[in-house]
Amino acid sequence: RKKFRIAAQRFEIVVDQQGRVTSAAYRAKGSTTQNSVLVNAALKAARGARFNVDESAPLSQTGTITYNFRMQ
Repeated sequence: RKKFRIAAQRFEIVVDQQGRVTSAAYRAKGSTTQNSVLVNAALKAARGARFNVDESAPLSQTGTITYNFRMQ
């Protein structure tokens, strides 16, 4: 059985009422690698993420999103 190493990338994101990510920033704390290829791939995914629309939510909400890459 093959063993895989997991590379985690954590980002702080801001989401608007329409569920769109309005900003995403890499956070070293909680990330397990600073590999620029993985950081850029995860950043692109974070910026493209969509969440539920909620007109009664605050104008913007901040949270974190983590992407795990399985390294072969």
